[in-house]
Amino acid sequence: MPELPEVETIKRDIKKVLLGKKILGAEILDKKPVIGQEKEFMNLKAVIKDACRFGKILVLDLDKNRSLMIHLKMTGQLIFLGQKRQRAVVLNSFQDLIKSKKYNVKSDKSNKLMVAGGHYEVGSLQVPNKFTRLIFNLNQGKLYFNDLRKFGWIRLVQTDKIKDLKEIKNLGIEPLHVNFTVKVFKEILEKRPNKPIKQLLMEQNLISGIGNIYASEALFWAKIDPRRKAGDLKENEIKNLHKSIIKVLKEGIKLKGSSENTYVDLFGEKGVYLKREVVYRREGQNCPRHCGGKVERIKQGGRSTFFCPKCQK
Repeated sequence: MPELPEVETIKRDIKKVLLGKKILGAEILDKKPVIGQEKEFMNLKAVIKDACRFGKILVLDLDKNRSLMIHLKMTGQLIFLGQKRQRAVVLNSFQDLIKSKKYNVKSDKSNKLMVAGGHYEVGSLQVPNKFTRLIFNLNQGKLYFNDLRKFGWIRLVQTDKIKDLKEIKNLGIEPLHVNFTVKVFKEILEKRPNKPIKQLLMEQNLISGIGNIYASEALFWAKIDPRRKAGDLKENEIKNLHKSIIKVLKEGIKLKGSSENTYVDLFGEKGVYLKREVVYRREGQNCPRHCGGKVERIKQGGRSTFFCPKCQK
């Protein structure tokens, strides 16, 4: 699932190339992402004025007090195809999908990939494609919303009421916001003292934007066992973890996110953070601290957690 760095990357891309462009309407290829608002999207005429982010939720502000609220969920993509490009080729880590045995992915005899019943050319896909759910026609180009698993959604809402919507109102503090101080972080931990710290970091109503990848990475840098209870952390450990959270999120943004499965930026390029990860997906490998331990993988709350049991205490 795209986390804070991935959604922030897309937001910054939008601010670079889409502001001022006009939406001339939308082609709905699958009504699920916009269910109940099909007519509004088909008849949408608007100017893209700005882009912002709330946790993992992306918001495109339009004119006339309207906004598009977008949640990519697990496999959503936003791809911009400008007029000067004849074709958008979106590189995806489908070989990784095969190895991970996720999403019912297998190779067939025609040297194509079969993904959830559909076919792709090996190593790339074109837009539109089988998983394109919505196409925004712009005065200069097109904006595609793709989603393999179909969990993502887009809603047309009033700009001045966004912060009152439950999806936004219930979000916790932004970990890169100036108000996310060590003192505030400590108060958050005190709210769930018996919660394993890794799972607490992923509770969006407490801290918004952190997911599985960056939670594991931050805990490694802070030398904290992900299974420890939040209330058991000492003062210096809280400070180290606070610093580590900010560090990995900023690094993730700098490297344009993590392309674990289908995530790509607005231009179809993969993020490269996972080329720098220290424990995530490194089960069985030597600890990068050279402490003599090996990275282990456990399940917490139905999600994989990676850590070094020797140096993370």
